[in-house]
Amino acid sequence: MYIDVAGKYSGNAFGRLVSDNGLTANLYEQNGCAIKVFNLNYKKEAVYREAYIMSLIESLGIKLARVYQTGLRDGHHYIEMEYLNGPVQMDLMLQAIAADDKDGFFRLLREMTLIQLKIHSKPGVGLNSYCDLAAARIRASRHLDERQKQQ
Repeated sequence: MYIDVAGKYSGNAFGRLVSDNGLTANLYEQNGCAIKVFNLNYKKEAVYREAYIMSLIESLGIKLARVYQTGLRDGHHYIEMEYLNGPVQMDLMLQAIAADDKDGFFRLLREMTLIQLKIHSKPGVGLNSYCDLAAARIRASRHLDERQKQQ
């Protein structure tokens, strides 16, 4: 059984909570797999698109968690993938903003931008900008005040 809080999954059927800072999903770890559990009523086509994009990136030789499967449990779509031990990039960015660590934030943003450049330098991939996604997540974060969001 799960508890529904603003559409987010908060039970334990998917394992140990790794991150709940995502705008659209929480990240769990179970049996050596990462499971990204999307908010209730998150569109199925968006979940499949994300799994597809991850597969495209993997095919480009860029290190990324390998997708194993997608599914639906208790009304929540999820992507089960390889678990890569380490912090979640978005969590690190939000922590840097909350700590007023502009240098740290911009270092992380540069790292993500370099990955984006590598992805977009391959012909025929056509993926959306991570910078736009990160900016939307920062604006929606409940952990930051308005001044921090503007930085």
